[in-house]
Amino acid sequence: MNNLNHRFGQSRWLFKSALLTVLVGVATLLWVGTAQVWAAEHPADVKQNSTVPPRPPTETPAPPAPTERPRDDDKNDEPAQPTPTPTAAANQPAPAPDAPGAELTGVISAATLNVRQGPGATFPVIGRLTSGALVTVLARNTDNTWLNICCLPGSQTQGWVSAQFVTPNYTADQLAGLPIGDGATLVAGETSLATAGPTVTAPTVTAPTVTAPTVTTPVTDLPSDALVGKVAVVALNVREEPSTSAPIMGKLGSGVTVTLLGRNAAGDWWLVCCVPGGVGNGWVSAQFVTTDATTAMLTALPVTAGRETPVITAPAEATPAPTAAPTTVESTSLLLASAIQPAVALQGDQIVLSFTLTNTGAAAATNPEFSFELPVGLSFVSLSAADGGEATQEDADSGALLIVVTWPELSAGAATTVKLTAAIDEELAAGAVVDGSAAALADNAESAFAAISVGMPPAEPPDFQ
Repeated sequence: MNNLNHRFGQSRWLFKSALLTVLVGVATLLWVGTAQVWAAEHPADVKQNSTVPPRPPTETPAPPAPTERPRDDDKNDEPAQPTPTPTAAANQPAPAPDAPGAELTGVISAATLNVRQGPGATFPVIGRLTSGALVTVLARNTDNTWLNICCLPGSQTQGWVSAQFVTPNYTADQLAGLPIGDGATLVAGETSLATAGPTVTAPTVTAPTVTAPTVTTPVTDLPSDALVGKVAVVALNVREEPSTSAPIMGKLGSGVTVTLLGRNAAGDWWLVCCVPGGVGNGWVSAQFVTTDATTAMLTALPVTAGRETPVITAPAEATPAPTAAPTTVESTSLLLASAIQPAVALQGDQIVLSFTLTNTGAAAATNPEFSFELPVGLSFVSLSAADGGEATQEDADSGALLIVVTWPELSAGAATTVKLTAAIDEELAAGAVVDGSAAALADNAESAFAAISVGMPPAEPPDFQ
């Protein structure tokens, strides 16, 4: 029995030993597999206190230096050509100032620019130019603020524009070489330049060939007792024949003195000397010229229909003026001011143009007269004149309505008013400006002028930045 127990215990010990061996082997295999997996997932792990010498960086070869474009250097007997300077495209040349001796030109920079009869905002408007129009600059005023240009669209008529709205194609030195003019008369498409020194001839303007009318040489040696007159309106047309349908040779400004050479059979047109610019005699409407000559003297003028200077005979009434008439008249001075009510108006609205005529001198003004040509863009509604002023309406040579108001006298220091109600045309474009000019004179006073300007609101409000 003891032997049996001994064998059974020995077998049980062997079984335990074998089982332990198997367990140890399995554990070893599991540990080895886990270590291999961990090593595969962490190949770069290194002990912290281990020092690994860094690998020397690999040198990257520098890129080759850029090679300049060959400039014919491959030929030893030819020098290298210089690099050409960039220039503007051939089809878009940069603008350059006009060469010396060439016509000076400029480009209009304003949306609409008034062309006036003289170098100033008080002169009448004779036309307009639009943005981008190319003009030829013929002359300038003394301070270069106004330029005499050619020409109004569709004509050879010259005029004056403000220099600030002209982009020059010339230099300041070229502008300084132009003649200085301050005149205000237009002559057959040319401007007569009244200068303070010797007579200056405006530069020749290259233009389409125009056949000029036959020019009558003005009489150069007028009799000392020849009859004279003075223009009594803002601008008076001088025509080739005694008719409103005859071609216009030029214009005479207010207060210009002319010599009366002859008349037509009806006596309502006078042949005068001379049209500004030396283009000969011309015809003017007698109603717009004042003269001290008597009716008998005017009737004695030669009757003619052409422009040739007629033989001037002695006036039928050659006796001195009656002794009862004053030999001298004390002169005075006039001041004309204007105002517009309301200050802001729209197309289709009515506005009131107020003109105040003041005698600022020490003597009474004799036969004072106010004249105003209603500009295009305004239509007549009504008119009132204070102090018994007599108003008349006439059709001007331009086709516009000419309003004339006269008084017998205006006392020294006194003032009178003319109020004109006008309607703004409904078709007037937004941003358009209507300009007009009024004049006043008297027998013993020089002319006074006042300008009005009515502007429409812009199509888009200005962008202030």
